[in-house]
Amino acid sequence: MKDTPLASISHTLRALPDDQPLLDDSLLDTLDAILGEELQEVVALFCGKLPGMVDTLLLSLRSGDHESIRHQAHNLKGSAGSMGALALTDLARRIEWQARQRQAIPAADAPSLAALAAATRSALAERYLAQPLPAAGEPARPSSLDTE
Repeated sequence: MKDTPLASISHTLRALPDDQPLLDDSLLDTLDAILGEELQEVVALFCGKLPGMVDTLLLSLRSGDHESIRHQAHNLKGSAGSMGALALTDLARRIEWQARQRQAIPAADAPSLAALAAATRSALAERYLAQPLPAAGEPARPSSLDTE
């Protein structure tokens, strides 16, 4: 397997604290207080877009394009951070930094990124969504946020 920027994602995941929670309860409580019921729509929108964001980042990782990796990781970091997804934000931050440093990240460990994103998506959905999420790759349910 050719060495692409995917060569150190397992190292990156191992560097995440074992006791780091998936979600920032304090931030989510603040968002709930500010947004009220609209938070469910925001969570549904984020959860619907998360698989595509991760897929795009994984494609960039496989391509070896450090600038694209940096850009996609930056986008994921911002979106995950705004939703209180602590572990996913931290991982995206580390991938972004590695891309800036032009460090390698191994393709064999890409499923770890996808698994962390899926766990985050499930935790948010369990906490905020009454209806189950569509499987990754299926269209998300329509949101009033899409038309505003």
